[in-house]
Amino acid sequence: MSLEYKFNNSNSTNSEGEKPEEKQVTEYYQEPGRNRNLTFVQIDGSRQFFNYAYLAACSYSPSDASITLVFSTHTVKISGYKLAALFDAIEKQALKQIVALDKRYASDDGDAPQVTEILIVDN
Repeated sequence: MSLEYKFNNSNSTNSEGEKPEEKQVTEYYQEPGRNRNLTFVQIDGSRQFFNYAYLAACSYSPSDASITLVFSTHTVKISGYKLAALFDAIEKQALKQIVALDKRYASDDGDAPQVTEILIVDN
C-alpha cells in the first residue's frame, strides 16, 4: 500500500457510508508521569514549566534577595522575600510551582517566602 493511497483513502467513508469520527484533539495518558517539573506562575497567570532534570545550577543570594536557576535552555531569576526556604526546596526537588505575588501585596512580615518577580530568559 502506497503512502499516496493512505492519504487519498483517509477521506473515504466507512462500510455504512458514514465518515469516520474525528479524533479527539486533547488526549491524556492513563497515569501521570513520574518526572518532576517546576512551574513558574507569573502575576498575569501565564505559566511555564521546566523539568528538574535540565536544572544545571541554582544559586541563592541573600544580599540581592534572589535565586537564579540555570536550566539547559533558560535562566530563571526569582526575586522576593525570605527565599532561603525556596532554595532548600528546589535543592530537594520538592517544589512543584512558584507563584509570583504583586509587589503591592508582598510584605517582609512572617516566615513564608514571597516571590515578587520571576524573570525567564533564553540562554
